[in-house]
Amino acid sequence: LLENESSSGAIEVLSSGNNYFLKVDLQDPRVSTRVGLANNDIGGYESLASMKNRYANQGYSEWAIINGDYFGSGCPSNVNCAQGLTYIDGTTKDNWSAYGTTWPVRSNIGFDSSNGVQIAIGDAQSKRNMTIAGGPWIVKDGGSPTCQGDYINGTTYFSTGEQFTGDQRWYCTTTEALTMVGYSSDGRYLFMGVSSGGINVLQLGQWLKDRGAFDVIKLDGGGSSGIYHDNNLMKGSGSRSIADH
Repeated sequence: LLENESSSGAIEVLSSGNNYFLKVDLQDPRVSTRVGLANNDIGGYESLASMKNRYANQGYSEWAIINGDYFGSGCPSNVNCAQGLTYIDGTTKDNWSAYGTTWPVRSNIGFDSSNGVQIAIGDAQSKRNMTIAGGPWIVKDGGSPTCQGDYINGTTYFSTGEQFTGDQRWYCTTTEALTMVGYSSDGRYLFMGVSSGGINVLQLGQWLKDRGAFDVIKLDGGGSSGIYHDNNLMKGSGSRSIADH
């Protein structure tokens, strides 16, 4: 997230306890959103602490970066190592072939060139200027936060229709660090940030809903979670090598 001129209220900090989130006015013409892969979009892995350097000292009056999608180990250095749907500047970034077809069964958040925003699952995403994935979808259409998965034959099937390899039901109960992103009912405000621990996705989803979020998805968490705001690490860690932001 980048604000291109002097700051005057386009970005509001929502900070409480272990939570540090930004509420961003997507309709402010100074604000732009960006998805980025590791190593200046070449791929592979890179720490968030390193990724954020591409935004520091570039003349932005205000900027922030959070970690993004899930990833596996052993991914080559020149490949999109994120597992979900990824678009940068309107161009698809194919996932590492070893993942198979994970992207069609994961939720993602997409932005069009006018900062219009949408959360969808897989190919249902229509906003593909900038798109980054995660999951599961925790707050949907303003409903109560939900996280329910069934583990069957090596796959976790969430009630949203999303699928994750392995037993990932712990996504619903972990109180480790969490990264989440969402938006208001009118699509005007983007919520993005990190809880550094102590609450689960349902509690964090409710906390965001109480502050105006209408749709919210979980991104990668635990040791991957981190948010930098104006070059300062505010919550989580920036040290783990990750796939995207």
